[in-house]
Amino acid sequence: MIERLSSRLTGVGASALSRKVLPCRRRVSRMSVAVLTAAVSLGGVAHGQIIDRVMAVVNGAVITQSDVEAVVRFGLTSRPAAGTPDLVERLIDRRLTMVEVNRYSPPEPAAALVESRLSDVRLRFESRQAFERALEEVGISEEQLRGYLRDDLRMQVYLRQRFGAAYQPAESDILQYYRTHPSEFTRNGVLLNYGEAYDDARAALIVARREQQVQDWLSGLRRRADIIVPAGARAGGGL
Repeated sequence: MIERLSSRLTGVGASALSRKVLPCRRRVSRMSVAVLTAAVSLGGVAHGQIIDRVMAVVNGAVITQSDVEAVVRFGLTSRPAAGTPDLVERLIDRRLTMVEVNRYSPPEPAAALVESRLSDVRLRFESRQAFERALEEVGISEEQLRGYLRDDLRMQVYLRQRFGAAYQPAESDILQYYRTHPSEFTRNGVLLNYGEAYDDARAALIVARREQQVQDWLSGLRRRADIIVPAGARAGGGL
């Protein structure tokens, strides 16, 4: 369940895919973001191409269009479904989460597990050459990708530690969940009776509660953060 929660936070880690961290993490004004965006674009136009596009700035760290494209290109997140946060929002949430992860330093994942995740990513490409070409096209190294995957595992551990405490729902809450989510307990067009659906209803309620806890926590992080999303960035955030 925690893995499912962390997958929603997929985005730029503290130093993984992002290469555009402003010096000393200084507070960035909205005007300076506009200037930075123009400078990046105009600099690219002078050489016949647009280098990159600023999608958001989170506490001084820049998230770019390349970062958004990279997480999709390497299968690090799925394309958002209708009605769900777009990729820029996910990247912002993960940036904020990684600040907390680095603050509390959860146990490091085993190197073998990180390499296994990296191997899974490579296997999404038809050849080693295709994988390396994709790295070059989005402008990251294999080591940066490895670092991203490592941070992803660290984030899973942190979320499990913070929100994985056993929650024992009351019987009345389980019954209420069963009654208000009949589609989850319908099989072949027939609604299971409460006794048959009890275990599934209890498990689903626990998942829903933890997801809400994470969302409330993220909302608190956002309120305390300095987040700037340039005009027009959200329109391109879903790819």
